[in-house]
Amino acid sequence: MSVAGIIAEFDPFHNGHQYLIDTVRRELSPRAVVCVMSGNFTQRGEPAILDKFTRAQLAVKGGADLVVELPVCCAVNAAREFAFGGVRTLHLLGFVTHLAFGSETGDVNLLERAAELALKENDAFRKALKGQMEAGRPYGTAYARALKAVLGPEIADFPDFPASNDILALEYIKQLKQGISDMQPYAVKRAGAGHKDTEVGKVYSSGEAIRMMLTYETDPEEIRDEMPGFTVEALENFNFLPDMEDRMLDLLRYRIPQLSLSAIMSAPGVSEGLENVVKREIRKAESYGGLVKSIRSKRYPESRIARILTQILLGIDDHYLANLLLEPPYVKVLAFNETGAELIKEARERRRAEIVINPSKIDWGTRGTPANLLLDMRASEVYGILQGLSPYKSSDYVNIPKILRN
Repeated sequence: MSVAGIIAEFDPFHNGHQYLIDTVRRELSPRAVVCVMSGNFTQRGEPAILDKFTRAQLAVKGGADLVVELPVCCAVNAAREFAFGGVRTLHLLGFVTHLAFGSETGDVNLLERAAELALKENDAFRKALKGQMEAGRPYGTAYARALKAVLGPEIADFPDFPASNDILALEYIKQLKQGISDMQPYAVKRAGAGHKDTEVGKVYSSGEAIRMMLTYETDPEEIRDEMPGFTVEALENFNFLPDMEDRMLDLLRYRIPQLSLSAIMSAPGVSEGLENVVKREIRKAESYGGLVKSIRSKRYPESRIARILTQILLGIDDHYLANLLLEPPYVKVLAFNETGAELIKEARERRRAEIVINPSKIDWGTRGTPANLLLDMRASEVYGILQGLSPYKSSDYVNIPKILRN
């Protein structure tokens, strides 16, 4: 029987996520659903609304059987690296047969055609991409417009292609076509609001809309219809993002002045002299949002700047991504039910990776603990500081996932 894999952030787990899992279960009838989830920091470069263990438990309540962590060096990175980390993590488990994802088009054949085109980078695509980049557009926007220009009549029925989820789906499929895994792609057409739609009250409102409401200290009860009841309950005592942003600015004020320009340049998203701007603006910043705005440019949108600042804060550089392929492979478990417990046993028998539930119980021997696992754990402690907690209370040595009953 099949096992479906999903790569997500669940920030927070909302009705759209529930729809995705329910649809995958109904259409694929898998024996299990496994999710790879960003940890305490998201691809947007922001701390997650809820900690990773809580969000993983909500995903299990919503129908997942096993939730494992996407290494933070991939989670806080561009779409290609995010997709690489997610696909590789599912592959390391050894039993996932299908990679399911939301898509605005829901047309897996179109997505595969576009992925092949992007991989081959024929003359037409390269010319279109170069033109978009020379116009000063960020790479993601340039990439999407170049694809749209080259595909032409093939996307007549999809005038908005490729939208946000389609772009990430393309990256997943590109990883599959490059031989990272033999999983089969499975597209689920996105229902309701678009990924960046900030209006709540729609069918399946976007995570962005829900986060904006919560950022402005909206009582979770006021957006109850946007999320399952168990998510609303989990959000009742969460720390509002502005508080976390104030603490993040303080940490950046301490860290960035200590770093050399070359150290800042080693963050994956930094280029074109941006390190000088970061060094200059951190000394003048009076708020985290103000800092992001002062660094942004036409080429560097706010989302990319936020991601870079988090990379700098956590000490993420390109070496961590390279080390994923050099270090002993591992998969960090965040939540599971009884079916998930059987999957963990199966993954351990397959021996593709060390399955980590309690880091203190693993003897890595002469190899030493993988640097990326240590980075994931350090990110948890930094997240705890942003929440106003002690590093001990937020430590991965203390927060050990326990089985949730089916």
